Amino acid sequence: MLVDASWGLSYCTEKDEGINDVLSNDVASRLVELLNSPHPSLITPCLKTVGNIIAGSDEQTTQILKEEDLLPNLLTLLDNQKKPIRKETLWILSNITTGSPVQFESVMGNPAFVEKIIHAAKTDSHDIRKEAVFVLSNSTGECTPAQIIRVLENGVYDCLVELLQS
Repeated sequence: MLVDASWGLSYCTEKDEGINDVLSNDVASRLVELLNSPHPSLITPCLKTVGNIIAGSDEQTTQILKEEDLLPNLLTLLDNQKKPIRKETLWILSNITTGSPVQFESVMGNPAFVEKIIHAAKTDSHDIRKEAVFVLSNSTGECTPAQIIRVLENGVYDCLVELLQS
């Protein structure tokens, strides 16, 4: 029943009104908690719902990023054995890094995220590598000059150049 309810929320959040309903009814914290589930069948719809929220407005993204366990859970999911879960996680991260400088910082300011994203871009299957490259390339857009310098120093530029040459 929990899996079906989670899929229902995923479908509801495909529209802006549904995102607002999920956020205003304090359901986001439960979705974030369920990202820790050992069951991929439950993680997947919760990830889709979180991804739909993050793909919404900057305000909606900022609101869900306030969920204390969201980023640590996403970091953990980058190591998940299930390819679709890693791919969806990277899609979420690419939407965060294309946001405001504060949103960008929440991911690219964490060396563990940068390391795992670069690793995925270099070593994972083609479709996962593609999503990881989206995260890295999006990280060069709306950030501050200081953030761009840090991205370059953290190996993102070198990784993108290496991938172009391969």
